[in-house]
Amino acid sequence: MIKIVNLIRVGLASLVLLTTSTQVWAQVERIYGPRYADCGQTATYSASYNEQDVDSYSWRFVYSDGTIDVYSYSSIRLTLPNTSGTVDIDLIVYLKYGGGRRDLSFRTDYGNPPDKPETILGPTAVCGISPTGTYSVDPVDGATEYRWRVSSPYRIIHPASFTQVTTYQGPESSVMIQFPSSGSVTNGWIEVAAISGGTCSAISPYKRLDIVFGPQTYPITGPPSIAQNSVVAFEVNGANLSNFSWSTPGGINILSGANTQRIVVEAPTVTSGNITVTYRSCGVLRSQSKYVTVSGTSGGGPGFGGFARNALLEDETVIGLASIYPNPATDEVTVTSGKPLEQVMVVNLMGQVIKQMDVVSGNTVSLKLQDLKAGTYFVIALDGEGKHTHQLVIE
Repeated sequence: MIKIVNLIRVGLASLVLLTTSTQVWAQVERIYGPRYADCGQTATYSASYNEQDVDSYSWRFVYSDGTIDVYSYSSIRLTLPNTSGTVDIDLIVYLKYGGGRRDLSFRTDYGNPPDKPETILGPTAVCGISPTGTYSVDPVDGATEYRWRVSSPYRIIHPASFTQVTTYQGPESSVMIQFPSSGSVTNGWIEVAAISGGTCSAISPYKRLDIVFGPQTYPITGPPSIAQNSVVAFEVNGANLSNFSWSTPGGINILSGANTQRIVVEAPTVTSGNITVTYRSCGVLRSQSKYVTVSGTSGGGPGFGGFARNALLEDETVIGLASIYPNPATDEVTVTSGKPLEQVMVVNLMGQVIKQMDVVSGNTVSLKLQDLKAGTYFVIALDGEGKHTHQLVIE
């Protein structure tokens, strides 16, 4: 009976050892302490172990000036140097119950400036009558305050007094900016830096966000020279634009987009002249022109910024008798005709057939577009009346 009891005790002891050891191995192993600290600050460091699981500790603190401190306590409380620098911490933990040793490391920056804020979030194009905008940054590790500043005549609305200032420093990682009336162009900037605070207060480099404010004039982008019979695109890129109206010289025909920021044109004859667009920027009327020459060389292709119509798009095409929707499209387009459809094709700007469907019966068919890149295409539908062509924009 005594032997049986002893065996049971040994078995229970082994179970306790196994359970305790398993708990040690399963826990998260790390050093607790400040990642950022002020110079001269008192800092406490400890490890994520239960005292009953640890046989001994071996701490090693290496400072940026070369000083080394060694300790053997479970937790360390020390005063950091009264200058800026770093301390690299190495800890060896020897575990009981056959748990072996664990090597952990950690670093504290003290008295150093925080990292530069990564991104200022907020509108970059602003217009309106005395508008305001909110701008923010993600919190920066080690920062206790942020210093915001703006170019004149922009103003920061003080979060406490609501007065308008050009510089503000406080714990807020977001501020509200007051802009002037949008009657004139007042482009400017917003900047923010992170501050560590404390005895060795240090400031990071500034992060800048450029602001486009008020009515702007944007250039027309597109080729200055195109080949006869080519199809090319011209556009105006900018924010807060509306009410587009395009005009072209004789011999250059607008195929689509006459009231949008992007037009597609065809140049069937040799000519030259200004392509002009008018639009409103922040409600103010603007106009811009681009001089374009159409050469007598038939063709086009990538070198000319366009393509030449091929046999699929010749004059016998009846434009627009069938219909397509939606347009612009993303995943699918539906083609409908007044007569039974025979075939539907999608043609790219090089005149190449990239999708084709034979229609057995019916006046309506749907085409999947997921495998096509965003851009401008032509949909050609064949029915009893002939060939119908529509321009299709895929977004």
